[in-house]
Parts: sequence; structure tokens; C-alpha cells
Amino acid sequence: MTPDNPDFDPSSILTDNERQGLAAWEQRVQNTLDEASAGASDPAPAHESNAPEHSGGESAEPGEHTDSGGDPELPAHETTPQKPIPSNAVTPNYTPEMAACDRNIAAIFGGSGAVAAANGFEPPGLSSKYPGYRGDVVGANGQIYPGHLTYSAHIYGNTEGTGSGDLYVPAGGRRTSGPSPTDAVVTFYYSQLGSQSNVTLAVFHVGDYGISSAGTRVRIGTIGGRGGGEDPSYVHSHIEIYKGNVRLPALNARAGLRINPASVFCK
Repeated sequence: MTPDNPDFDPSSILTDNERQGLAAWEQRVQNTLDEASAGASDPAPAHESNAPEHSGGESAEPGEHTDSGGDPELPAHETTPQKPIPSNAVTPNYTPEMAACDRNIAAIFGGSGAVAAANGFEPPGLSSKYPGYRGDVVGANGQIYPGHLTYSAHIYGNTEGTGSGDLYVPAGGRRTSGPSPTDAVVTFYYSQLGSQSNVTLAVFHVGDYGISSAGTRVRIGTIGGRGGGEDPSYVHSHIEIYKGNVRLPALNARAGLRINPASVFCK
């Protein structure tokens, strides 16, 4: 794991029995997918906006992009996940409210056809190599362990996670660092972002970085930059939000600073 790699595997902190249970669940996922018909239903993306000013000597180019906040026909996940859900999932159901939130976040950060995963569930069209549920789980000791998507969001270019696309951030922020050399992380400070004030937005895996105005948003590059595009079946960018003007915190400091993106843009 590199210092700015967000792809933490929660199974690394589980007991041997819990890891065995997780492995058994993953095998059931694969068995189910192997038996499923080829015509399984597809998911769908999301909308809305909010957006940053720029610093570091980079000025936006007005008129280069006129996108004002996403495509009203963006997809969103199906409310019934295609992949089995682990029995220790804290939130086993993907609700219409979650789907609406994911559509909203996709419209803030993605272009036409973008899909967001910000409520613990990956798009059901994502490769069988990846689990459908990545929210909180309950350990054998009764403790709740956060999943990969508990305090982060993924942005995909399409419902299968195989495409890139334009990547945006809300206007009104100031770039404070990046892109970083390993995971192409760019950070922005906002005095106000959605429901939160005094926060840092970190966007991981930014491809083709460059700043240009896009109405109420700012285009910063493309989905699936370094660390998020090497696997053609998992082309994504990764969003995290931290309390304060902190740039990219050290890995061991992030847990205490993270804010759930869904609570910022959907509540």
C-alpha cells in the first residue's frame, strides 16, 4: 500500500474466522455470477452540482467547457444489487434514496454516462472480481468495521467500470496540492462544500490533469488516472473529504478526518 493509496482492504483487520467467512462469500459471489444468465439488468448514473476556484497559478479557460452540472439522463444502480450481500453487512439493502444520492454525486463529479458509488454499493455491472457491497460490516466481536465505500466515493465513466470520461469538482474551491506522483491525487480546499464548511476535497486517480471552467463546476481531467486505470475492468476515480484545510493527510491520520461524501452532498 502506497502512502496515498485509498484502496484499503478491511479484511486485513478481521479475524481468521471472519476472513474465512469473507472468502466463502466471495466464492458464492463467483458461483452465482457463473450461473447467471448473460442478460442481467444494468445499473444507471447520477446528477447535480456545486463547484472550485483555482490556485497555484492555474487559471480556468472560460468557454472551453460549458457543462453546467451533469446530464439529466445519467445512470444509477439498480435498487436490487446483482451480487450477493454478506450476512454481516450493516446496510444490506440498496434503497431508492441511495440510488438518488449516487445519481446526484455522479452529476457533480462526472460527465455524461458517469456512475457514482457513494453509499456502500458498487455498480452491479462491475466486474465479478469486485464485490458488490463495500459498506460497513459487523465483526464476530460485534464491532462495526467501515468498508471501502463508507467514507469515500467511486466515480466511473460507465455502468461497467470500463470507461473513462470527464472528471469535475464543484466550483468555489482552491487547489492546494497535486497531482501526487503515485495515485495522481489533487486536493482542493473549500470554505463551503455541500452541507459542510472548512473542508478539503481529495480526488484520487485524476487523468490528464488540467483546470478549465465548466459553469458551476470545474473540469480537472479524466476518470481513471494513475492508480485507477491500470485494470481495464476497474477504471475509476476516488473521492474523499477531510475536515479542515489539510491537503492530503498522512494515511494514518485520515480515519479521524474523513467525512462521508453522501452526507456532504445528499443530506
